[in-house]
Amino acid sequence: MSNLPYIEFIEDKIGHKFKKPRLLLEAITHKSIQDDPKYNNEPHYERLEFLGDRVLGLVMAQILFDKYPNEQEGQISRRFAALVSKETLAEVARKLGIAEHIRFEKITHESKEEVTNPSILADVMEAIMAALFMDSGLSTVHRFIEKNWKSYLDGKSKPPKDPKTALQEWAQKKGMDLPRYRVMEQQGPDHSPLFKVTVDLSGIPVLTGLGTSKKEAERDVAKRVLSFINESNF
Repeated sequence: MSNLPYIEFIEDKIGHKFKKPRLLLEAITHKSIQDDPKYNNEPHYERLEFLGDRVLGLVMAQILFDKYPNEQEGQISRRFAALVSKETLAEVARKLGIAEHIRFEKITHESKEEVTNPSILADVMEAIMAALFMDSGLSTVHRFIEKNWKSYLDGKSKPPKDPKTALQEWAQKKGMDLPRYRVMEQQGPDHSPLFKVTVDLSGIPVLTGLGTSKKEAERDVAKRVLSFINESNF
């Protein structure tokens, strides 16, 4: 792996020297490399992403279970959803400087834009956690999460609400019809779509949200509406 200096960079950033560095290489490899025969069908991160999603869920659930012994299931669930969301995973990836080291078939303007895509960054982070698990077990993943999620774990005294839930509760208190979400546009290739969504709510101007899934875009527009409500004292 001496010819792959970015592996050592990522090892340094995540604080783990891999016994099997090929696991880490797979975790940062985008599926586009299959389009180039020179890579000889090297594996990409999607299988590790599948495992990493479950590893992250298990470790995060244990951390929250221990950290908040007096909270009910619903409260812990809201914390959990925020901490394992694509937005949080993508933020952690950015802080670690992972984006610039994701391996694409070729570096193009499109691929440079793709590495800023929260969905891809989140997938790579999940794949890295799977690689850590396969290389050294759950205790290593636990240490990694406690270190890199510390600010998220310590920063909120109350369980966060999903923005769609918060917006629905606000509308109900005002005696208004419930928010109705509509997809306005879908852009991008099938493997990396971008949805543009708006929400119909009486008295609220037309605002839009973006996301790599409809659900993500709906959360984004709900957050924008809530910000408008708070700023305008609606």
